[in-house]
Amino acid sequence: MYKYYLLFAAMYLIFLACKKEEDKTEPGINTAAISCDSVDSKFSTGIAPIMSKNCALGGCHAGSGRSGVVLETYEQIRDNAGMDRFLIAIKRTKENGVSPMPRSGPLSANDVRAIECWIEEGRQNN
Repeated sequence: MYKYYLLFAAMYLIFLACKKEEDKTEPGINTAAISCDSVDSKFSTGIAPIMSKNCALGGCHAGSGRSGVVLETYEQIRDNAGMDRFLIAIKRTKENGVSPMPRSGPLSANDVRAIECWIEEGRQNN
């Protein structure tokens, strides 16, 4: 009988050791249900305010910028928004080792969709 208890205990320990750890990564921001017609994707009234409020802050992407990325002017935002890493960061999908941004917390799905639409529409200075 003692052998069965020992065998059961060993199997239980193996089960615990092999148990898959829970994935604690964020699922990312889903914008699929939001149309471009329902968000402000103009640079001056939609995108620039999002950037200045959430990204172009001291210690983040203003001045010398975190990791050399500055997001204060139209040209800086336009150039960075043309990189795949930009959308990966703001959608918080943690792909390819890209850190989720902003670090203070996620943008709203509407804000992310506005940025996506602005990019899709050619990153215009409008």
